[in-house]
Amino acid sequence: MLIVSSLWKAFEKFAEKHFEKTDIGDAVHNPSKKTPELIAAWIFQKCERPDPQDPARQDCEGATFSQALKMRAAISYHYRQQEGRGTEKWHRDLQGTWLGNPALS
Repeated sequence: MLIVSSLWKAFEKFAEKHFEKTDIGDAVHNPSKKTPELIAAWIFQKCERPDPQDPARQDCEGATFSQALKMRAAISYHYRQQEGRGTEKWHRDLQGTWLGNPALS
């Protein structure tokens, strides 16, 4: 549980650092269309190999594939347990409401 909590906090910190707070607060704590993209960006930045020649990968950290799986699992767990979003895949209903777990998109 401690790992899940620390990874969730790292995700929140990433979101606050890289995106406008008003935009991100909504996407992190009230998941929207942007939330899966935010999760993917966080995992990409942490786990992709750095490449000084590629601006998109200059700040990447090069963590392992195993770490990427842990990160996704932690976010999925948080949305499932803490936010009550379950294990249903991320989708939009007929009224336009986003339902399910954004880490499972």
